[in-house]
Amino acid sequence: MKEKLQKKNNKKKKKVVKRELSILKIVTIFLKVTPIFFLIYLYITSLTSGEKILTPIINNPSITIAFIAAMLGPFCGICCEIAGNNIKEKNNIIFSEILLGTIALSQLIVLNIILAGVIVYIMYKSYDGSKINFNNFKDGLKEKKNLRGLIISIFIVSISIICTYLMIKI
Repeated sequence: MKEKLQKKNNKKKKKVVKRELSILKIVTIFLKVTPIFFLIYLYITSLTSGEKILTPIINNPSITIAFIAAMLGPFCGICCEIAGNNIKEKNNIIFSEILLGTIALSQLIVLNIILAGVIVYIMYKSYDGSKINFNNFKDGLKEKKNLRGLIISIFIVSISIICTYLMIKI
């Protein structure tokens, strides 16, 4: 009886994780194409004003900061991709949670609340509820892709903080 219940829960958990991985893939794609959307906006602005495409970035500091924040998107996408691969392989789940947490934090800092909410939802659903083992964290640091993802995510959060600070000061 317990085995049947456990198999049913495992099957349900696999479906949930599969759904969250597909949502994470959509988020990753969106983050990677964010600079393209911003460049389209700049192109349309340049067409209507008759100026060069980079003129708004050079002349307007708030657009410059928004441009920098938009250019962080592909780096966020890389971190989400690394986290998704770890969740899919059930390998280094703690790194996945850390990467997704820092990306959600950076999105909150630049006031991208919807994307941050989606990432937090993915974190909540993909966490299996087991106790966090920090020995696995030390072992995970030895893998280059996890270390690279951690460095990139810390870089993203720091740039997001700088962008938000500058937006407040302007």
